[in-house]
Amino acid sequence: MEEENFSAGGIKLDTKYNDQPHDMTSGRRIARFLSRYSWYFPHKDKEDGPSLDKAWAYFEHSTLPRHFPLNIKRSKKGRKKKSNYIKAEYGKVGEKTELYKIWQTPERELADFGVSAGVYFWNLRQLVIIMLLAGLLSLPNMVYFASSEYGQNPSQPLSYRMQGSAVCTNTSWVPCPNCTKNNWVNYESHYYEDTSNNLFFVRRNNCNVRLREGVVAFVTIIFTVIAIVYTIMYQSGQRSVKLDEGQQTTSDYAVEVFDPPEDAYDIGVWKKFFSQFGPVHSITITLDNEKLVNTLVDRRRAINVMKYMVEPDQKFDPDDLESMIQYCKEVSDCKKTICCAKNAESLVERIRDYEVKAIEIAKKEKPVSEVFAIFETEQGQRDALKNLSRPGWQRLFGCIPKKFKFNDEKYLLVDEAREPSSIRWNNLEETIFMKGIQLFISYTILFLFIGLGAVLVYEAGLLKASYAAYTITIINQITPRLCIFITNCIESHTSEGAKEASLYLKLTLFKWMNTAIITAIITPSIRNIDYGDTELINKVSAIFFYRTYYESTTSIS
Repeated sequence: MEEENFSAGGIKLDTKYNDQPHDMTSGRRIARFLSRYSWYFPHKDKEDGPSLDKAWAYFEHSTLPRHFPLNIKRSKKGRKKKSNYIKAEYGKVGEKTELYKIWQTPERELADFGVSAGVYFWNLRQLVIIMLLAGLLSLPNMVYFASSEYGQNPSQPLSYRMQGSAVCTNTSWVPCPNCTKNNWVNYESHYYEDTSNNLFFVRRNNCNVRLREGVVAFVTIIFTVIAIVYTIMYQSGQRSVKLDEGQQTTSDYAVEVFDPPEDAYDIGVWKKFFSQFGPVHSITITLDNEKLVNTLVDRRRAINVMKYMVEPDQKFDPDDLESMIQYCKEVSDCKKTICCAKNAESLVERIRDYEVKAIEIAKKEKPVSEVFAIFETEQGQRDALKNLSRPGWQRLFGCIPKKFKFNDEKYLLVDEAREPSSIRWNNLEETIFMKGIQLFISYTILFLFIGLGAVLVYEAGLLKASYAAYTITIINQITPRLCIFITNCIESHTSEGAKEASLYLKLTLFKWMNTAIITAIITPSIRNIDYGDTELINKVSAIFFYRTYYESTTSIS
């Protein structure tokens, strides 16, 4: 039994991990301080009451990432040199561990959470630098737009957020002999009709925009586009390789064949083929057994449901389900009607049906879907990738040496193997045609939702810029849930990485379209630099404000 330990304030402290205050999160230290007051923790005086500090300790050790303490050595010049971080298992007991510090953790150590995490934060830093440089390039324009040379109307000062923008408050009415009222139906604030003299007037901006400001804006846009493309297309790949080299994983020694012959069951033949690149440790052949895997998963789910129906004091025996029926709780009629819950007898019958179905599927011959070859050295894997990962046109026209043909018949589609834990084994057998149909359906739904969002943003923007910003923020809060639903329920992906990439693409596309493109499309060009609640720059300013402050606040909370 765990020994109780009390603080000076009489609160129960954690004794399982024995963390020191400097090893705790700020939230835990605050909770530990406030727990001495009954208005914060009403059960603090109960002997058998809960312990908030133990709950916090469990959260910090079982949810937050931790590492083992660093060994600090001194170099010959007397400088401190820290060892590499070694990530600890979640819930590790018996050895001292520390939380990853937000500001002190080196960038190279982010690969402990996956290469993609390290690349993401590196890209984020690069984008911050690019945006900062773009802002500096635009500084001459901002200074000019804020000066008197631009020709603003002194009697109509701009708000603080609009200072330095191209918004123009200096306007005048000019005659337009060839204009008709039908041309300005939705822009009442920009036209005036003098019916007595049969004259038509339109509002013109009188601010002075020179060629120099246009060149600066053009150069800034070109720089931003080139810098982002270079960072994402070239530098990200190099960074990914550098981070990957610092992490020794199974994929560093393995290759994956995506289009093996369907009847290539002989492991010896595969081993002989890959041995020309280096010593082969093992070969794994995956079969088209999606139906079998799904059936076994359904059986496991049914067993888990029955497990939680058994009385708490009774040990569950999955090998003798019939005898477990008597220990199961009765299912209420309400659950049967609303949740379609099954009683224990029905669950056992369903489990037996799954077993019969699985046996029948297992008897059928299944084609080979993919093959994994694991080499004993990294060099063997690299040689295999160098010689087998050729462009499609080389495989099509036979511009590859014949010795790299499998069984002298087929050029294989080979790439670096994915991590075993990231492979979605029940989706490996989906054909390219079926995946294409799934993607078409999912993106059709996505674009329909984008169109609906555009209508809502347009109608809100006609009323006030802040209403459009509110609408965009609300839609952006709903978007992730919709994209997750589409990705999980419609699409099939062979790896968790491919699934996350598809989800990221949808989120980026939707938020980009909803925030930037739609706002620009639904706002007429005559409202680009006008000053008002329904004008473009004011809309962009409101969207930026709410996205920066509101979404950041809600994410933290």
